[in-house]
Formats: sequence, structure tokens, C-alpha cells
Amino acid sequence: IREGDPARWTPWTTECYEVRTHVQEMGENILDRAHFVHVHDMEEAAASRFEVSFEGPSMTVQQDLETTHGAARRVASRTTNWGPGISITRVDVGRVHAVTFITHTPVESERVAFELSFSMHRLDDPEATAAVERINREVTNAQARQDMPIWENKVYRERPVLTALDGPVHDYRRWYRQFYSTWDETVPDPVRSEPGT
Repeated sequence: IREGDPARWTPWTTECYEVRTHVQEMGENILDRAHFVHVHDMEEAAASRFEVSFEGPSMTVQQDLETTHGAARRVASRTTNWGPGISITRVDVGRVHAVTFITHTPVESERVAFELSFSMHRLDDPEATAAVERINREVTNAQARQDMPIWENKVYRERPVLTALDGPVHDYRRWYRQFYSTWDETVPDPVRSEPGT
């Protein structure tokens, strides 16, 4: 998860949460590009990148955003979901390189326990490392708490009305079906992606 010499990384810090939602909804969240602007106080970068790929049990989303608080800074992120339970987000902002390791564990049909574990590549100055680590950890956890009311109030629609900013939701749902014990790949797909989604 952490590339290179482990000693160059800060120790993992972990926060635990529980949210009233279905575990599938949590992975779908990363495809909603618009929510980064309206929920997380970010903007799309000038040379915007938003790429989604599916391969076997993994889904990868790469995107560029900009922070809107303080001086605008480009945020390059790569999130890989390994099945429904593990998500790894790598974020690069200038000289700051950070990893957030997220686990999702369904505890009931509509309740999920999840953990956010955060680590960053140490900077040359230990005081700067501690300050940036604290800020990044706070932002990461604040974003999780911002998403929770949405997850807890979102209504699942089998055929949602989507815009271009909603991302490939239908493709995600088709990919996710493989993790259900009742999935039968020989049955025709009842949901088709609409043009432009």
C-alpha cells in the first residue's frame, strides 16, 4: 500500500465509524463528481481528468481536483476499490503524498462499519510533517462525515436519472453484481447504460 521505504511514512492513524446505508452505496459515491464541489468544497482542476476502469474484482477512479480553501492546489487522486470491502486512495498535492486505506464491513443489511486509516510520506522537516499530517487527517475524516448524511438519506433507484457528472453508475452496478451470492452471469443485464452516462 505504501510504496518505498516504510520508515519514510508516518504511522497509520485510524478512525472508526458506523453508518446506516447499504455497502454498495459507499463505493458508488466516488463516481459522483459533482459532490466533490458541493459537499467537499473542491473544484474540478482546469485540465480535468476523470477516468474509471473496471478489471475483475477491482475498480479504479483517477481524477484531478483543486482545493478551494486557502491557495488553490491541484489534488491528483487515484482510488482503487478491491471488491466491496477495501478501498485505497492515493493523493498527491504538491510534495505531499498520502494514502487512505478504507475498509467497509456490513454489520446488518443497512448498516456498515468502516475504518479510515491514514498515512503520509514524511517531509524533510518533522514539524512540517506533523502539521500537514494533522490537516490531511482532519480533512479526510471531515469528508467522511460530510458523506454520511447523504448515505443515510439516499434512496436507491434501479434506473436513476443521471447527468454527465454522475459518472458510469450503471457500469459500476454491473461490476458490483459479481459480489452477490445470487449473481448469475448468464442472466441478461436488465439495466442498460443510457447515452452520455
